[in-house]
Amino acid sequence: MKTKLLYVGMQYDYGDKTRGFSFEHRNFYHPLKSYCKKHDWDFIHFDFMEQGLNDGLDVMTQGLYELAKKEMPAILFAVLFDFHRDPRYEVFRQIASLGTTTIHWFCDDHWRFEKYSSVVAPHFDIICTTANDSLPKYHAMGISPKVIKTQWACNHELYIPYDIQKDVEISFVGQPHGNRVEALAKLLQNGFKLEVFGFGWENRPRIPFHQMVRLFSRSKINLNLSNSSTLIGQQIKGRNFEIPGTRSFQLSSNADNLSEYYEAGKEIIIFNSVDELIEKATYYFKHDDERNEIANNGYQRTMAEHTWQHRFEKIFNAITARQHNPGIPVKHVSRSDSIGKQMDARQVAEPLVSVIIPCYNQSNYLSEAVESVVHQGYKNWECIIVNDGSPDDAACVAELLIQKYPDKRIRLVNQVNQGLSSARNAGIKAANGEYILPLDADDLIHQDMLQKTVSLLASHPEIAIAYTDVRHFGGAERIVCAGEYDFKRLCFQNHLNCCSLYRRKAWEAAGGYNPNMTWGYED
Repeated sequence: MKTKLLYVGMQYDYGDKTRGFSFEHRNFYHPLKSYCKKHDWDFIHFDFMEQGLNDGLDVMTQGLYELAKKEMPAILFAVLFDFHRDPRYEVFRQIASLGTTTIHWFCDDHWRFEKYSSVVAPHFDIICTTANDSLPKYHAMGISPKVIKTQWACNHELYIPYDIQKDVEISFVGQPHGNRVEALAKLLQNGFKLEVFGFGWENRPRIPFHQMVRLFSRSKINLNLSNSSTLIGQQIKGRNFEIPGTRSFQLSSNADNLSEYYEAGKEIIIFNSVDELIEKATYYFKHDDERNEIANNGYQRTMAEHTWQHRFEKIFNAITARQHNPGIPVKHVSRSDSIGKQMDARQVAEPLVSVIIPCYNQSNYLSEAVESVVHQGYKNWECIIVNDGSPDDAACVAELLIQKYPDKRIRLVNQVNQGLSSARNAGIKAANGEYILPLDADDLIHQDMLQKTVSLLASHPEIAIAYTDVRHFGGAERIVCAGEYDFKRLCFQNHLNCCSLYRRKAWEAAGGYNPNMTWGYED
């Protein structure tokens, strides 16, 4: 079976066809599609922006999940936009539970990390960032093992050289941000003729894409200016790779680690001040041969190292290497052709369920409760027993169960007596599962319970909790039907059984169980 890649990104800028294709479409859609063709993968595109504008966020999110469930892609590669137009983020964990490796490319971690990336990143398996200064921030979040440091690149199928007359002295494409106005004004004062395009300039419209690519080839000097308040910008831009991709000369303001990608003075010319900009523009405008040699060197370097095919090769190889050995740092991985097989193997994965069993003075029932978990038809579970300072032999019974089932994921958490709410919270904090099932020590679950409730949550990302009817056993044999979910009724009466499967995200959103509720209302 072919490996499938699902790309989640907008086709048109802001979903508006009149604005033309989006930046993401040109830089990710086309290169990913070409990569898939080269490796004989199937490529699937989901335009979340258009779907969301047409159908609303909830319907769009459900549509994304249904598509993933139908196609079962090995990889989901997302380039999202903002909180108001992205899919509901929990859907990506749901898709990951199908066996899909979920990847998000963050474009602007230099300035959007705190307000955007830090919120979205935990929902994905793999994070791609172009910003060096974001790496310690991801480390502080505890998710650095899933971060891949990468960089912008050139779509060499769209940014191509044109053998045409260089009839433009200096060109600049971009908006009037930061220091750009001052820098361009200085060039004008020094007698240069400028061609400037972009939103915000008076009488300077946005240039169509095909004309922009030709403009690079027409220009003797292509100016690349930081959009920050200083000429030395933190962020390398895609333009740093696109201009040399057209075999054109680039005069660029300095940026973080730019010299790691192009050799200054040989493949690119860099300036650090307005005075240096004027000096170098004056020199290279007069020296055609040197300018053309630098443009050609930059082109050769781009084609050899800085196309999107190079970036994706490293990203997907890094994922494959990590699956073979999670301890390998991403930046040291080598080439592997087994990613398709590795991804296909993941498609059989099921979401992990954490069964939390608090125990206080119920050690005589504990073994039966745990064994009802052991005998589940659904096998991807862990069981965490919380000894809530029980005065009986609960801890001893738990240890014996761990020894009895050494091949099962059964663990014991000991704490001083704090009550049922605190015990459940302690168990969940120690848990790794995406789904949580609270199970009292004197209760049992039917052997099909996990299979059916997990299936329901996995197929309905909009649902947070799956509950069942209850059968009483022992001295009072009877069946209690929970009935249909009724929010108004739930406000004054909990008609859902405490032993209901729910998403860990729901527990997090509620702030956990309230430890102040100790008289039976903690559920």
